[in-house]
Amino acid sequence: MEGVEPVAVTGQSLYDHFNTTLRGRTGQALIVFWAGHGLEYDHQQWLCLPEASATAMHAVNLTGEVMPTLAGSAYAFPEQYFFIDACRTRYDRLNLPRGPVERTFESAGGWGGNRQHALLASSSGTETMSLPSLSTSVFSRALREALRACAGFPWPMEEAADQVAAMIGRAPVRVTRRGPDGSVDDRLPAPPMTLEYADLAEIGKLLARVPRMTDHRTIARLVDVLEVVFGLPLEGPETPQDLVFRLGRAPSGMSRLLRLATDRADLFPEHHASTHALRARLEALGV
Repeated sequence: MEGVEPVAVTGQSLYDHFNTTLRGRTGQALIVFWAGHGLEYDHQQWLCLPEASATAMHAVNLTGEVMPTLAGSAYAFPEQYFFIDACRTRYDRLNLPRGPVERTFESAGGWGGNRQHALLASSSGTETMSLPSLSTSVFSRALREALRACAGFPWPMEEAADQVAAMIGRAPVRVTRRGPDGSVDDRLPAPPMTLEYADLAEIGKLLARVPRMTDHRTIARLVDVLEVVFGLPLEGPETPQDLVFRLGRAPSGMSRLLRLATDRADLFPEHHASTHALRARLEALGV
């Protein structure tokens, strides 16, 4: 892009740019484009920083920190766009992401009337689709084509999202942090249920019949295994039915339950008829 000098990015420089450099500046629009590694933790889109490693997961919380910061009255950009070409593979709680140089972004004043729109390449638990031969990705290429068709600001994001979806074969995730009415939506949409409601309700009843599964301590043990071993974000369900419906929104969630019902006799007694009934139903549904 003409007039834009490339600079090396670090967690510190990124923090300084959003918290200091952009404050006091004005403009018709603020555009943030990010292509790189990403992950999902606590229902938020995190973006890995250059200094991130397997032992020090440094990342920036885009939807939970950066976007709320830029929505503040200290930032005079009435139209704000975030285009994120990064994965949203889920992260477990054994190695939590940490903000740049151990810092967090904080909102700057009340809502300043800024309208924010975000298009994310990946839905919950998925990866981006790359095009190595073209040194780009399917999402980035489609996004460029869609934005070229826009006359100017404010960009019609509904139309852009539809064009991107038509070109890549799946809809990008829409996120609005602050709308024209001041409404707040900082949680990413949950993936659709993997099974029908009636099927999930039946599985919930079968799980509740397994010995001790109505005891919240047993449910907590089961949730710990699902979160720690398989990295599923379940947010502490306390009943069998609640657990099943949350698993129904997680990719491979029901298959993980089937695996534990088969392999973990400490949680699912092999001799008990309820364990066999639960396994048989899950297998019949092809999870």
